[in-house]
Amino acid sequence: MNHEVELDRMPTGLRRCTRLALTALALLSLAACVAPSASPSVAPSSGSGVTSAASGSPSTTATASNATATPPPSATPPPTATASPSPTLLQAPVWTGVHWTAGPTSNGLPAPVNTTDAAGNTTSTDTQVFGWSNGFVVFRETAVMTADDDSKSIAIVPYVSADGLTWTKGQPLDVKGLDAWEVVAGLVEGPAGILAYGHGELATCGGPTTYNSLWLSKDGLSWSRIDKSTYTYIDAGSSGYVATDYSSDIWVSTDGVAWKTVNMATAGTKGILVDGATAFAGGFVVAASVPVPAEGCGTGTSPKTPSLWWSRDGSTWSRDALSPALTGSQASASVQRINDNTLLAVGTTWGKVETSRAWTSTDGRVWTSDPDPQVFSNNLLTNGAYGLLVSNPENGKVSVWGFNRDQRLVALPQTGDLPTAPLTDGNLPVLGSAGLMVPNTDGTRFWLGTPTGS
Repeated sequence: MNHEVELDRMPTGLRRCTRLALTALALLSLAACVAPSASPSVAPSSGSGVTSAASGSPSTTATASNATATPPPSATPPPTATASPSPTLLQAPVWTGVHWTAGPTSNGLPAPVNTTDAAGNTTSTDTQVFGWSNGFVVFRETAVMTADDDSKSIAIVPYVSADGLTWTKGQPLDVKGLDAWEVVAGLVEGPAGILAYGHGELATCGGPTTYNSLWLSKDGLSWSRIDKSTYTYIDAGSSGYVATDYSSDIWVSTDGVAWKTVNMATAGTKGILVDGATAFAGGFVVAASVPVPAEGCGTGTSPKTPSLWWSRDGSTWSRDALSPALTGSQASASVQRINDNTLLAVGTTWGKVETSRAWTSTDGRVWTSDPDPQVFSNNLLTNGAYGLLVSNPENGKVSVWGFNRDQRLVALPQTGDLPTAPLTDGNLPVLGSAGLMVPNTDGTRFWLGTPTGS
């Protein structure tokens, strides 16, 4: 299933791990430093969350957002909306291998379009694929631009599949006022349903990707637009939804509609730079880099250390102890769900030397060191019930690891019709209830990998 960042700030190893939030749409403006389109006002990883986008999922970064939009207002008192019951988690299978099946080309999805008419008007489509606890969701985005670039329009239509092989068309998303290059960048799943987030045309001046559109759905077919200010990271789990802007503020929600502001700087964490956050059965966890108290006088820039905070309900927070502790001139941290009851955190410091460590936890408070280096350079995908680690090779030959009962990685052998499409930012694997899916580059054909264990 299963969440981008200012990559220039990230170390080499973690940089690749955090590719999950950028989309291929960022390439549209590489020729010039273009400011984001002024048309939309919308909101946001992933990546990851319950799923990773086939075009990239949200990930972590440690750079403060430059977005000028005002953060969403605090919900005081707490939201009055009644959230749906927490999603029923799937019985996690024990994966001993992956068996691949090539899906049919006639699967109910329309053919992609890339045409220019006699008047010079262009029509093009893009496809984003996500997984969740009830299957998979495809968003087919169709943009129309006039020859003089004065008029643009966008249509985003969802398609839903339980098995990853046949698809059912849903209702178009509300895209009024959005940019013609609006793209659904990620999808996360919480107690009120699945929350899709997107952005318009990206700038090339650096700074983290900001998301400015949100849609909420219970079934993937019918979606409600939610108007919020911009975020740079969003995730969810059975305890709720959480968003950050890479400053000292985060927002939490139980229903995806009403959000409560949490200022982490008031919890004895002055100078905290939030990298990301997640929600799971045990509450919320925030990952951040924090200045290390200077020793002596006349010191220069304070060194930093990766850190984690836990909260049961987003109201009060306690800082977790991480061992071994890391300190460097720069630092970043990330936290993701392996499943709704187990988390994976990665901390990195760099300067003269780059050092990374990983930890796992079943409660968000006590963390056990994970020595496996695979977690630093591959993508963690989850559908809420279980997680897989998947490589991102350029030749299309995916490597897959499962987690054993002790949350240690196990390489999985693969059989069947192995995916033949080369993997790029536009067709990364996703994980849904039926298994692991790899789309081809235009999203018209899929390979489904199911567990050979039981």
